[in-house]
Amino acid sequence: MPLLENSKEIVMNTKTMIAALAGAAMAHEMDTDGDGAYSLIEIQSDFPDLTEAEYASLDTNQDGQVDADEVAAARIDGPLKTSE
Repeated sequence: MPLLENSKEIVMNTKTMIAALAGAAMAHEMDTDGDGAYSLIEIQSDFPDLTEAEYASLDTNQDGQVDADEVAAARIDGPLKTSE
């Protein structure tokens, strides 16, 4: 792989990692009751336009709860994605 392409990949991977860490930190702040899950109301405190259907789509492992990993993933490429 040419050096320039490798550098671009490293930058993209770094951006993705930073976004995931920022998403996890933000998710921790949204968990106002400290139960480790994120209710629609908790997430809507930062994303007021989030619909019930979009909230349901965050639960990617289908366990009935939205966890920090799911919130972080949704911030990278999902309903919680913010523009850079």
